[in-house]
Amino acid sequence: MDAEIKEGTPVPKEFISCCGVETQVLKCGPWTDRVNTQSANRPKLLIFFITGNTGFYAFYVPFAKALYSSTKRRFPVWVISHAGHAVAPKDKKIL
Repeated sequence: MDAEIKEGTPVPKEFISCCGVETQVLKCGPWTDRVNTQSANRPKLLIFFITGNTGFYAFYVPFAKALYSSTKRRFPVWVISHAGHAVAPKDKKIL
């Protein structure tokens, strides 16, 4: 199961602006715009958590993958770092 979690679960990372501060978000599993998407197979739940002290999302990657896998990939898992704990690469777009 560990190999399946590590190999089969993409974990895209994005940066958002949170009150003007670069903030990293890890997204494990697909997510759609619930307001504008009426697809019957869209996720009904988003598991979203804010990191604890270290505030750095990478510490939580194995947990997020395991949680996503344990829900049979039905519910996306997002992890947000503390604002300013990760610096976006210069070529990375801030959403």
